[in-house]
Amino acid sequence: MSQHAFRSFVAPGGAGGQGGPVRGAAHRAEGRCGDRSPVGESVPDAARAVSAGWSHSQPQAAGCRPVPGGVGRAVGSDTGLRPIFILGCPRSGTTMLQQALNRHSQIAVPPELKFFSHFYRRSRRGQLRHWKRICTDLELDLAPPTFSVTAPTEARAIWEQIARAYLARVGRPAVRCFGDKTPENTSRIRRIREVFPEARILFLYRDGRDVAVSLSGVPWLRCGIYGGLMVWLYYYRFLREELDRAQPDVLPLCYETIVADPESAFRRILEFLELPYEPAVARGHGNRDGIPVRELAWKARALEPISDRFVGNARRLLGREQVERLNRIAGRALFRLGYLAERPPPPTITDRMLAAAGAARVGLNLPVGFVWSEVRETLSIGRRRWPSV
Repeated sequence: MSQHAFRSFVAPGGAGGQGGPVRGAAHRAEGRCGDRSPVGESVPDAARAVSAGWSHSQPQAAGCRPVPGGVGRAVGSDTGLRPIFILGCPRSGTTMLQQALNRHSQIAVPPELKFFSHFYRRSRRGQLRHWKRICTDLELDLAPPTFSVTAPTEARAIWEQIARAYLARVGRPAVRCFGDKTPENTSRIRRIREVFPEARILFLYRDGRDVAVSLSGVPWLRCGIYGGLMVWLYYYRFLREELDRAQPDVLPLCYETIVADPESAFRRILEFLELPYEPAVARGHGNRDGIPVRELAWKARALEPISDRFVGNARRLLGREQVERLNRIAGRALFRLGYLAERPPPPTITDRMLAAAGAARVGLNLPVGFVWSEVRETLSIGRRRWPSV
C-alpha cells in the first residue's frame, strides 16, 4: 500500500477543509443530530434538491438520462424494475433499513450482492468465485456468465438476471424496486451511476463513536475501538463528497433521525422512491429476508422493532477519557455531521498513534485482495482531498 493511500485511511478527523459546508448540508438534509444548528451556510439544501430533482417531469425520474457509452435507453425499461442502493459504513443501520424496506410490497432487497465491490470489473476468476456466493446467499441455481462482466450493458443484463431469478424464487414477481444493500459499494458510487443512471441511492450515516463500538464486536473484523473509528472515517469521506455534491439521486439519512421517528423518516424515504407509504415498513419486525443464516450472529438486531436504544452506546459503554480521544481523532467529521456541539482540540501524538495502529489492525484482518481493490478504487477517483496525518 502506498504512503498516500495509507494516509488516506488513517488520517484522523476526516477530509480537509473547514467544517461548515458539510455540517450544514448534513443538517439541512436530515435535521439536527447534534446540539447546534449551523449559521451562515451557503451549501444547497440537499433535501430540497432531492425533492425537486426527482419530480416526474425530470428526465432522471423517467429513466431517460443517456447511459455512458452511447446507450440511450433507461436501465430497467425492459423489466420495469428500478434499482435502489443502500450505502453507508457497516454497523450504521444499513441492515435495519434493508429489512424495513423489505416489508414494503413493492421493494425487494436480497442478501448483500456486493455486485460492484466484488463482481463488476473484477477478474474472471474473482467473478466466478463471487457468482457462487451470490447463488448460495440468494438460494439460486444460475449458470455463471460465460464472459468477464466489464461493460455497463453487460452488468445491467446480469443484474436483471439475478433480480428476476430471486423475485421468482421468493414469489414476488410484481415488485417495482430491486435493491442491493452492500456497504462496500459506497466507494463505487461512480460505477453505480455508470451502470444505473436512474438508480436511487439511500446513504445512511450514524455517530462514528457508536459505529466504532459496534464494529469492535463483529467477528469478521476484530478491529478494536480505534480500528472501528478508522473504518467510519474512511466511509465518511464518501458521504462528505455526496453531501457537497447534493445530487438528486442520493438521499442522505441520519440513523438517529430514523430511529427517533420511524414513521416520518420512512414516509420521506418512500416519497423519494416514489412509492406509497405502508405502515409495516416502520412498525413491523421479525422478517429476515435479506439476511443469510450465517450472518444472523451479528445482524439479529435488525429483526427487532426499530428503536433508539442503541443511540449513544459509546458514551454508555466507554470511559470518559476514551470518548474524548475518539472526539479528538474524528472531531472534524463528528462536528460537521452535528454529533459534537463544538469542535474539539486536535488529536495528540498518542491519538494519532492509536489511530494508525487501529487502521493497520483493520488492514491485517481484511482479505488482501479486497484491501488492494479499495486502494485502487480510491486512487482511481483522483479528485478527493486527503489530509496528511
